[in-house]
Amino acid sequence: MPEPKLNVWPVDGCSRVFPNDEPPRRPARGWDLCAARGEYVTLQLGVRTEAALKEIDVTAGPLRRGAAVISAEAVQFRWAGLVPLPQDAFDPVCAERPDLIPGWYPDPLLEQAPWSGSKPPRAAAAHLTLRVPKRASPGRYRGEVMVTCQGKRRARIPVSLEVWSFAIPKKPTFHVTNWFQADCVTKWHRCEPWSELHWKLLDLYAATMAAYRQ
Repeated sequence: MPEPKLNVWPVDGCSRVFPNDEPPRRPARGWDLCAARGEYVTLQLGVRTEAALKEIDVTAGPLRRGAAVISAEAVQFRWAGLVPLPQDAFDPVCAERPDLIPGWYPDPLLEQAPWSGSKPPRAAAAHLTLRVPKRASPGRYRGEVMVTCQGKRRARIPVSLEVWSFAIPKKPTFHVTNWFQADCVTKWHRCEPWSELHWKLLDLYAATMAAYRQ
């Protein structure tokens, strides 16, 4: 039985990969990153395949610099899911891809694959979040991201990370204002306002915001 078609390519952490996207003609060979100690770094992998995404596994190995190691456990893998974007949501001229409004836009980060089907080939983004340890020694670390399909390794992409000699301060001095409406949480999660479930959800949102220094 022939192997399902699979194309992967490195993508920066801010770009979006849409379902109909094709691999670039000249993709980057890997990721060249830099970060302070204690900083979050994001990177993505474009994946276009006719296999079901649940059959695709993306894992990161440890990053090494001589005897110094950043553990693979410092990397979190999630899929970029899709949300419907109507025509009147905002001015499409300002959109990243005006030609795809209305349509499905990549936005939420999901623990599970965003869809279960396979053919025809579609593209998605594997999103990786690397948290650089606060005590990591400065210098150039190297590692790789591995992609398996149906249990068979299909790709290995190199990762290079330059850790700077300073750390992100424990207490931030850059102030941020987030517009947060509690009723949006109840509508999305379909729970009663100020119920026990609502408070549990607010705790999760607050913990996530604190983890990302907001």
